[in-house]
Amino acid sequence: MIGLLVLLFAGVPSPPPSQNPRLDVRLQKSFGRVSARADLLNVTNRKWEEVGLALPDLSGELVPYYFLAAGFTARLTLEWRF
Repeated sequence: MIGLLVLLFAGVPSPPPSQNPRLDVRLQKSFGRVSARADLLNVTNRKWEEVGLALPDLSGELVPYYFLAAGFTARLTLEWRF
């Protein structure tokens, strides 16, 4: 939704399409009432803009701001159902 907001401002250039695709992987295994999940985000550790917005500077002109996404991230989840 935030990326869409950048495009709504007239005259503000949108970020270029990412030339470095990212890869996310999810592995999941269940053992009866227990399940384990591993989420590996941005496995290739590519740099890309996750969030972008336009804010006015001191002269009132809109300036695009881009924030880089996190690099490689691992998230481990253990779930117990009862």
